[in-house]
This record gives sequence, C-alpha cells and structure tokens, in this order.
Amino acid sequence: MILEEAIVDMLTDDNAVKAITTRIFPVMIPQDSAYPLITYQRISGLRDTVMEGPSGFAHPRMQIDSYAKTYAGAKELAGAVRQALYGKTYFGDGVRIGSIVMLSDRDFYEPAIGCHRVSADYMIWHEE
Repeated sequence: MILEEAIVDMLTDDNAVKAITTRIFPVMIPQDSAYPLITYQRISGLRDTVMEGPSGFAHPRMQIDSYAKTYAGAKELAGAVRQALYGKTYFGDGVRIGSIVMLSDRDFYEPAIGCHRVSADYMIWHEE
C-alpha cells in the first residue's frame, strides 16, 4: 500500500465522511461525476535526511479538496475530512503515519462545473 491509499482508507472508514460521500479520486474529477466528492493530490514530497543519509521519514504536503453543489455542503464535507484526518495516526498494510497536521484551507467556486470547493493542505509525517 502507498501513502495515498492509506489516506483514502482513512476517509472511507470514517462514518461522517461515508455519510456524505464515498467518491474519492486522485488528482482530477472524472467526467460526469456525481457530487459531493473528494479529490486528493501530493503537493510536495519532503524527506528527512540525517548525516548518514536518508532517515526513512517523510512529510509530504497533500491537498484534499471537498466538492459539493452548495457552499454549505462543501464546508460540511471539508469538516468531516478534517475530523477524519487531523491529528490522526495510521498503522497498517506497510504504511505507518505518525501524524497528520492541517496547514490551511481555502474556499473556491468552480464555475466550469457549478460547484463549491474547499481546498485543504495537510502535512503527513510517515515512514517510507
């Protein structure tokens, strides 16, 4: 399993997120998708190094976007995502996440698809 799959597992295992949507996609929204939905992508891939070389620890920045037809719906979904991830750990199937920290979030309206979007950045500390 890779880090992104672990994040998807954390979201799909969360009851509040599941109550809103189970549609979670990497990077882009498939054509003709139903809303609400979530997309995710790696923004940066920082890795720690010690004097001897790579430490085996990384802390990539992940962007997780919550989309809905209404502003309130996008905010509700983003809140559920935040509750599912922020401050959490994950240990399983070869992935060890020690900490997830929310760095920032922003609101958008996407006129091309007629949706509201809350875009949030998370720093995820994990072993590689």
